[in-house]
Amino acid sequence: MINLNRIKTFPEFVKAIAKDYNDKPALKFRPRFRALTWTYNDILLHSLQIAEELEKRNVQHGDKVLIWSYNSPYWIAIFFGIQLKGAIAVPINLQNIPEFIKKVAEQTNAKLLIKSERLSKIRNLKNLNLEDIRLDSKEHVIKEPKVKENDLAEIVYTSGTTGEPKGVMLTHRNI
Repeated sequence: MINLNRIKTFPEFVKAIAKDYNDKPALKFRPRFRALTWTYNDILLHSLQIAEELEKRNVQHGDKVLIWSYNSPYWIAIFFGIQLKGAIAVPINLQNIPEFIKKVAEQTNAKLLIKSERLSKIRNLKNLNLEDIRLDSKEHVIKEPKVKENDLAEIVYTSGTTGEPKGVMLTHRNI
């Protein structure tokens, strides 16, 4: 059983969950006309594949990657893939307009935007359509940086009560 007190980072969490729960169902979803199930191990494998795609695009430890996509298991794989590379996830609300995304990209010095192909392309930023990544269940090998619990894991934009959205920086330890 997983000892959560010993887990300090997202990469440790994803690997521990996949090890302990391996082929047990984790997510069920219905894209179009069929039902699919991902096991905990599938989540790890797909996350590693996303990390491999990030590596191909020269995303390094500490780089910011925006996520602008519909809610789905693929979103989870993107988020964990970013974490496995030691990069920083910047989730963008689906309802945000391209001008806001450009502003966030500038503020965070984002290196890449992973988005659904149905959403607008953002100019002056590298765009990667999620649908262009063909996920498979084979083993993927990446160069994993040493992620520490005080490393930045995510920047969440929230307006709180003031109206103008601000980036809240969360470390692995915070989360």
